[in-house]
Amino acid sequence: SLRLSVRTRGFHPRKRGSIPLGTAIMAYYVYMLLTKRKGKAISYVGYTSNLEKRLNKHNNNEGAKFTKGSSWQLIYFKKYKDKKIAMRDEYKLKKDYKLRSKLKTNYINK
Repeated sequence: SLRLSVRTRGFHPRKRGSIPLGTAIMAYYVYMLLTKRKGKAISYVGYTSNLEKRLNKHNNNEGAKFTKGSSWQLIYFKKYKDKKIAMRDEYKLKKDYKLRSKLKTNYINK
C-alpha cells in the first residue's frame, strides 16, 4: 500500500514537534527604527525573534512595505521572553507617539 504521510523521527502529531510545547526558550524583541525622509525623522516600530536578520530585511527592501526604499537605523530595542507580552508592548509603543518622539529626540541629540 502507498504511504501518504511521511514524518520525521521524533515527531509527535499531538505535540506538534519533537520537544514538548512550552519548553523552547525564545527571545522576542520590540524595536524602533529611524530614517530621514524629506528632512523629517520617521520612525517604525516592530517585533521579531531575530533582530539582526529583521533589520537587514528592512534595509534590503524585504521588510514591511512602509520601510521599503529607506536606510533604517536601530534606535531602541527591548528583549522579552514571552511573545504575547512582546506583541502587546509593540502595539503600545506604536500608539504612544509621545514616547516615540522622546526616543527619537534622545537618539538625534546623542
